[in-house]
Amino acid sequence: MLADRMAVAAMTLIRLDELGQSFTPFYRSLLREVLTGQEADGGWGDPMTTALCVRALACGNGQGVALHCGIEHLAALQRPDGLWSRIAFRRMPGDAYVSAFILFHLGCDRRFAAAVRLLDALAWFLAHESELDAETAHLWRAARARCALGISLLDADHPPAVN
Repeated sequence: MLADRMAVAAMTLIRLDELGQSFTPFYRSLLREVLTGQEADGGWGDPMTTALCVRALACGNGQGVALHCGIEHLAALQRPDGLWSRIAFRRMPGDAYVSAFILFHLGCDRRFAAAVRLLDALAWFLAHESELDAETAHLWRAARARCALGISLLDADHPPAVN
């Protein structure tokens, strides 16, 4: 599937960036793959693949139209309760695992935090933390720790610090 291919390319880009290997020709080839896989709506299929592709494009302080459109696409998919659905359709029920995954990968990005209703997502997780299944709870805790999410949620005038 195309989404699987995009997810693998994005994860590889992220890992190469973490290893300081973004100068290789393979990196440029993967970047081209991700850029050409972007759909007209700004996403890359499902919200999780879109989050991975946005994170990959943001590596190394990346910027540009594709990154902006991907972030805006995720912002448009966010449900009123602050969550994202498993499929790219806002009217579907929110999915805590998908939302924790998105927050894990993008919660630290200032551009993402400014485009979405981050406080709504954090409020949902803080209110439902005890109800999460083990996998989702683990991913949520990792997202919260990685990006210091929810630290100042109670004071909306001072949103959480994000990198």
